Amino acid sequence: MTFNSLLNLLDKQLIEICECPLNPVEILLLKGIWEEVTYSKIGQKEGYSPGYLTNVAAPKLYKKLSKLLGENVTKKTCRTSLESYVSLIERNVSPSYPSGAVALNSLFYVERPPIEDRAYQEINNQEL
Repeated sequence: MTFNSLLNLLDKQLIEICECPLNPVEILLLKGIWEEVTYSKIGQKEGYSPGYLTNVAAPKLYKKLSKLLGENVTKKTCRTSLESYVSLIERNVSPSYPSGAVALNSLFYVERPPIEDRAYQEINNQEL
């Protein structure tokens, strides 16, 4: 699974459990963890202090992920926990051979905002 796929899945799942999606700093941290980069290197590259990442941003990220995954998530366990979570979801929600439209709330639904937005505008603008 690519990092972007993981990010989309997590955001969708976080929104479903009434949590806000990951913020930009949490995304940077998660990407760093995924790529095995230290907080110091993330901070240097992105302009954040390692103390802020360690003591403020990371605990908020791990709290969100712990609530979503139903287990205590730390920097050390984060990648393994996420891989297990994704594997579980993929096994439980594996797609069958397509036989029609994909539900809007499906994990396999691909949004195409520019096209869909224009289509919805045109549908709403039709006079009956």
